[in-house]
Amino acid sequence: MHVFIAKIDYFDPDTWPVLAAPYAGSNPETSRANITEVADKLGRDGIALLVGSLAPRTRHSHKRKLLGAVRCHHALYDTVRLVDPRHLTSAHFTRTDGAFRMPYCIPYSHLWVCPPPLIRAEVPCGDEIVDPDNRRNWFIRLSNAQAEVAFEVLTNMAGPPEEIQRPDRGFICDL
Repeated sequence: MHVFIAKIDYFDPDTWPVLAAPYAGSNPETSRANITEVADKLGRDGIALLVGSLAPRTRHSHKRKLLGAVRCHHALYDTVRLVDPRHLTSAHFTRTDGAFRMPYCIPYSHLWVCPPPLIRAEVPCGDEIVDPDNRRNWFIRLSNAQAEVAFEVLTNMAGPPEEIQRPDRGFICDL
């Protein structure tokens, strides 16, 4: 079982039903490379546990909490075509230069949502919540033993996943 931790700074699957990666520097194509790498690691059956990051953008009640989990369609999409338009100009999703932070994404295919009260992410993730080689790493693969623990915690909290159809707009390419 391939289970990863995805540290995210925003969680609202109704208005943001995608996994996306911001870009650094001045080249938005690095977002494409980053999210394509995530899709390759996940494959078609991998699960990403959505954990609130410690970033200043993250809502305080979501920091370091298990928010849910996703499987994603193995396809690249234009984020602006899939998310609620109000995100496109919000301070949360724009860079200091005014550009949209996450131009490329992979949409959710299955979604588990953890109801409140949210538990600390260390419960399902153990001490693997931080990559010892790169403390800033936002996408971390769990060991097989910890993945089993995490999946059990997730299914006990969230129950079965909701299946989400592949979007018909914003498609760029299959990965």
